[in-house]
Amino acid sequence: MPITFTGGPECWTTFYDGKSRSFAKQTSAAYGQKGGEWPGLDRIAIDGPPDLPDNHSRAAFALASRSGPGVLVSHCVGPLEPVIAARQLASLDQLGNGRMAIRIFPGGEPGPSANWEWLDHQKSIARADEYLVLLKRLWLNEKPFDHEGPYYSIRNGFCGVKPRQSPLIPLHMGGRSGLAVKLASKHADIFTLPPGTISETRSMMMRVREAAANFGRADKIGFSFPVMVVLGETRDEAWRRAERKPALPDRGRPEAMRLIGTPEEIARALLDYHALGIAEFVVHGLHAAKSLALFTHRLVPMVRRSAARARAGDHAGAIDAGVPARRAGIAGWRGLRQKAWRT
Repeated sequence: MPITFTGGPECWTTFYDGKSRSFAKQTSAAYGQKGGEWPGLDRIAIDGPPDLPDNHSRAAFALASRSGPGVLVSHCVGPLEPVIAARQLASLDQLGNGRMAIRIFPGGEPGPSANWEWLDHQKSIARADEYLVLLKRLWLNEKPFDHEGPYYSIRNGFCGVKPRQSPLIPLHMGGRSGLAVKLASKHADIFTLPPGTISETRSMMMRVREAAANFGRADKIGFSFPVMVVLGETRDEAWRRAERKPALPDRGRPEAMRLIGTPEEIARALLDYHALGIAEFVVHGLHAAKSLALFTHRLVPMVRRSAARARAGDHAGAIDAGVPARRAGIAGWRGLRQKAWRT
């Protein structure tokens, strides 16, 4: 099972008191992507609150280059009608030559400039289910169709632009509630796990697979895991960096497992999660040049080599010789001091 690394968006989407810096920062990130400044990453996450400048526009800018990493685009159910969304997303997939995945959010409380109806959790999930069924029909159907449902009414619905990827653009979804897990297990290609220990993550994966089995999809759903890496040349340097790293407010903080240590130590921690069956890591904390260099030139090659050996059946030598037995320190995502420990 190959490993995919996706760069998290937290350094581009920090916002305070309703004033966003998202557009400027993500535009800058897209320039960097087009210039090849994100080596080691397979994708860049493009994210932002739903009432901010359109994620699709930023994705189009990033995908205009025919080479370089792909994008993981956040897409909220509610702002767009299914026919319009299907056309826009399929066009983006064509523009990027199939280098796109979509992170679906069922909806929630919109921001002050949003212009769609707020629904409670149960209704949001029901609307998202209908929306995703329609999105897939629009991508797959070769003829127009009519639809009348609780949330959407379509006459002669048709999407003339089909996705580049076959049969569909990969969908990422997550959530902890029973309704969210059921929705994701029905529609998602990749389930975005919440941060947790090895034991907690294993239990969550079992829960998702059991839900997916009800739709005949237990073996068709993959998993991604969010991590915040704090890297240093030495273990002490990494912890010094972690302790002086300014805390973000709740709205600006990524929900991710914080891993603190050298590239070799963090590599071993990632391999432990990969051994559970996790194929993608959404990596936060790479906005500093030194962190990106350590990640690109030391951590990523080490993880890929070790994972390749494991896939080849060389389990005895699966752990790269450069990866020490000591693992990274782990801190709960809500703060460095909470649940922090050193090995």
